[in-house]
Amino acid sequence: MSKVYDVVIVGGGPAGSAAALFCARKGLEVCLIEKAQFPRDKICGDAISGKSMTILKELELLEEVVALPSAKIEAITFGNPDHDTVTIPLLGDKRQGIPPG
Repeated sequence: MSKVYDVVIVGGGPAGSAAALFCARKGLEVCLIEKAQFPRDKICGDAISGKSMTILKELELLEEVVALPSAKIEAITFGNPDHDTVTIPLLGDKRQGIPPG
């Protein structure tokens, strides 16, 4: 028996999974294809950027993610071989309740 899908997404990493969830919430029949077994050790899953926080809010997952035990990154410090450094704060969107990452 064959199945007809509205959307077929190849790749179940962060982008593919988010795309599949967005489509499914719009009522589309989604087939998500991934060759790897999860959980897997892949660098894209080790941190969440500030812009990704906005996507998590749209997916209604932000509160759940923020509640997880994790290190919060609020700034990035760059340095050179002479040990000069500059620290740049990461800004979220406080008006929308989105943390920096």
